Amino acid sequence: MGQLQQPEEAIAAYDELLGRFGGSTEPALQKQVANALNGKGFTILLQAKNSHDNPEQKQNLLQTALDNFAQALTRTPTEGHTIILGNQAYTLFLLGRAAESELLLKAALTLGGQALYDAELADSRIHSLPEDEGFRILLDRLWQETQAPMAGEA
Repeated sequence: MGQLQQPEEAIAAYDELLGRFGGSTEPALQKQVANALNGKGFTILLQAKNSHDNPEQKQNLLQTALDNFAQALTRTPTEGHTIILGNQAYTLFLLGRAAESELLLKAALTLGGQALYDAELADSRIHSLPEDEGFRILLDRLWQETQAPMAGEA
C-alpha cells in the first residue's frame, strides 16, 4: 500500500496485523510484528516528510515513527535490528537530534554495511527535504569512517 501511495491503507493493514498478533510470543510471529512496527514507523516518517507546511504535525509524526521503531526493536533478535536502527537514526536526525542520530547510524552501518548505506541513501531521497542533504553528508562521513578499519585489514 505504501508503494502505491496509499499510506493510510498501509497503516491500517499494519494495525490489523498488530491487533491480531501483537501479543503473540511465537518467534515467527514476533518477527512479523517487528516488521509491521518498522513498516508502520517508516510510513509515518514519510507522512512527516510530506507535512513540511505544518511543523507541529511533522514533529508529532516523527515522534510517533520513533516510538514504532523502538517497539520494533523489542520484538526482533539483534540480527534484525540493522534497518530499524537506520530508521531510528534517520528519524532522530529529522527531529534535530543529530548527536543521537550519529551514534545509531554508525552502529547500523557497522552491522548493515553497504546494503544499509544504500537503503539509507535511497530513503533520504523520498520526498526530499532540505535537511536530507545534511543527513546524506553525515551518512557519507560515517560510511567512510566505518569502512576505514576494513580497508586497513586488507
